[in-house]
Amino acid sequence: DKRVSLHAMIQPLVAQRVIGDPIMKDQGFLSRVLIAYPDSKIGSRKITNDPVYIAAKRKAQAVLLTYNDRIKELLNIELQVLPDTRADLNLRQLDLSDQARSKLEAFYNRVEQASNKGEAFEYMTGFASKATEMAARIAGVQTLYANEHAAEITEEMMANGITMMEWYLSEMLRVSDSGRPNEELNAAE
Repeated sequence: DKRVSLHAMIQPLVAQRVIGDPIMKDQGFLSRVLIAYPDSKIGSRKITNDPVYIAAKRKAQAVLLTYNDRIKELLNIELQVLPDTRADLNLRQLDLSDQARSKLEAFYNRVEQASNKGEAFEYMTGFASKATEMAARIAGVQTLYANEHAAEITEEMMANGITMMEWYLSEMLRVSDSGRPNEELNAAE
């Protein structure tokens, strides 16, 4: 009844080797990691006094400030712990609305189909098999961010979670394709 989250940053070459390594995939750890591998901004980062850029930057800073304030509020909520313990969380259940469950089931079926031999997720079935669970978790986090007293995940929040997970699936596909070892080259080595 304890939870942990981890944010790790590694260099692209190392990331590609780790993600493409069949032994690392077999460990199951990578199946539980949401990967983002953005394009480098090197060469495009300019100092400018352009009013449009400055206005967009101020707007982004205001949004980030609002987000940070909400996170601080949530972090200051007293967590319920199980009696006779000091740290075991007394977790409450966050249910799915019928519409959210229906959306999640349709997402599951799409991912499962794409995991077949010859399909898009054939080489990342471990990650793909966790996609439904992670989409529900993302939707749950978004639900509680919006309302910490919410009792269920709505269809809208589930759609958001699925959309984000679809992006992570495409990102994992892109990264794992670039990092997949060449089997003929490996055999020759």
